[in-house]
Amino acid sequence: MSNFDTFKNAVIKYLSIYDIDINFLSTLREVSLNDAEEKTKYLYTGDKNIEVVSMDVLAEKAYKQIRGTFSADNPIASVDAFLINNKNNWYFIEFKDCPINGKNRV
Repeated sequence: MSNFDTFKNAVIKYLSIYDIDINFLSTLREVSLNDAEEKTKYLYTGDKNIEVVSMDVLAEKAYKQIRGTFSADNPIASVDAFLINNKNNWYFIEFKDCPINGKNRV
């Protein structure tokens, strides 16, 4: 079993304590969807079908149930995706559809 599988099982076990049964798994492409503007688009355009944890789903559908509702003035902030690769590197991924300004480049 991979570390990512172990993590997924731990989340499922934790959610089951609160009788929460949601599908929090997605693909990198699906979590990269930008539908905030008139024209929707996927920000990940790669051809790999990478399974990730949708952190937005966990925040909106699970955490709110566990901790109670949050007001619009204090929304839950999360990254878009989380994954662990086969080398046990952990990645928190946030997609942004805007130019990068400044001297620092990644």
